[in-house]
Amino acid sequence: MFAQLLEQLPAPELPTKRTAFKHANLIIVTSDPEIIYRMSRVRSPYTKSDWYRGIRLQPGHDNVFSTVDEKAHTQRRAQMAMGVSGLPHLQLNVPDK
Repeated sequence: MFAQLLEQLPAPELPTKRTAFKHANLIIVTSDPEIIYRMSRVRSPYTKSDWYRGIRLQPGHDNVFSTVDEKAHTQRRAQMAMGVSGLPHLQLNVPDK
């Protein structure tokens, strides 16, 4: 029944123009994936706002995505770098049966 109701709704119109809005030199709101990529990359001059605290998986405990403190975020990234670098430093040893 719910699927039938959804089919009756008109398709949402996606924006045809990519936009970025800067508010008071503090907040940037955008729908452009290229701007989001540029803002999110390593050594970007942009910092995370308190909005990211809302994506904590466990309330009161930050993870690598919700950490807004740049120093703590850099330390956490350094701890994770070896595991996500793609280098063959870890090998899975499974005994043959």
